[in-house]
Amino acid sequence: MVLKRPRLSKKTFEIKEQPQNTRTCVVRASINQYVTKDFAIIQKNPGGSCRAWLRAAEIDAKHLGDTWGWRQQGKCISGLLQLDKTAISALLHQSGASHAGHRW
Repeated sequence: MVLKRPRLSKKTFEIKEQPQNTRTCVVRASINQYVTKDFAIIQKNPGGSCRAWLRAAEIDAKHLGDTWGWRQQGKCISGLLQLDKTAISALLHQSGASHAGHRW
């Protein structure tokens, strides 16, 4: 029995580069067990806890995009936030302030 090798057709396609989003940037948020009233709540849902802190700090939620990459190392939890560039100044001004019982 003689096997024939398959014939493959050539297909061409164009790769289009997606435009970068220049209205947002990514920042790291972190919290230490010693600056929170209930670390167990943060361990269960760090993204939700950080969003609650942002609301309490009067940073408009419409400026916050995705949060991801939450990890715990010892007594510290950190993750990434996508934020509108117009809210960066307010976020940095509130950084470390106590809101909703936590300091992000």
